Amino acid sequence: MVYLAFGLYLLLMILAAAGIYKLLAGLIKPAATAWLLLPGTIVSEMGYIFGCLITGGEIRRAKLIDSGGKPKAGEGGGSGGAHKGGSGADVAQKSHAIGSLAGALMSIVACGACIVVAHQYLGQPVVQQYTMPAEKSLAPARLPVDLPNSANTFWGQVHNNIYLLQRMCTVVPELKWDWRIGLFIYLVICLAIRMAPISRSLRASLAAAVVLSGGLALVGLAWPHGPVPGQLWPLLSFLWACLLLVLVATLLLRGGIGLFRALSGQHAKPMPKPAT
Repeated sequence: MVYLAFGLYLLLMILAAAGIYKLLAGLIKPAATAWLLLPGTIVSEMGYIFGCLITGGEIRRAKLIDSGGKPKAGEGGGSGGAHKGGSGADVAQKSHAIGSLAGALMSIVACGACIVVAHQYLGQPVVQQYTMPAEKSLAPARLPVDLPNSANTFWGQVHNNIYLLQRMCTVVPELKWDWRIGLFIYLVICLAIRMAPISRSLRASLAAAVVLSGGLALVGLAWPHGPVPGQLWPLLSFLWACLLLVLVATLLLRGGIGLFRALSGQHAKPMPKPAT
């Protein structure tokens, strides 16, 4: 059951990360957003390119951050697809579906592995302070390992997610900030957001999350006391709470800017007419 819950939250994290990137790209230029998330951009794109290579793909052209210039003749037609502000990888593959799935899988695995390493060397005190509060009256801030099977348990888990967000808002000001904590929080946010595809297929990333969860479940059958139900679950809870906090913050910022423009009389540009 814990692996089903892991797979569900991994899917939700990818969807939340994609939403955060869309909101950020609507506030600043997509290329600037990619630079803002540079550590995650590097890891995600390198993981995707590696996944394409091991499945027989050919990298014709690769650019870490595409500034949005017009592609030259013969470029931009691969499975990576040049996208303004996203990667500029042009990949030729024998099997588009397998190559896209492998690339998305390696991108998620690479970002997740870097998050685990950052937690190991920088963020253990932060995650411990978040998941296990000092006050005994507070409940541990952890995601439930059981999926809801009734309306009451569903709303109970919704309330638990609200508590995770509330706990994150409480812990952030209480942290004894130094360069290690600041670097850990920055790396976690960048890597978590870039687990989502920017210029690639969202369906491939969601399918890769399902494959990854299934692989971990098979490992769990042979290794019952594996890292997912033990060491990784508090980190997953912290990661999900970080994404929730960033998502709420970007929604409020985007809404506030939209409200200011509406009140100041700045109307949005009209949508271009579709080509006939």
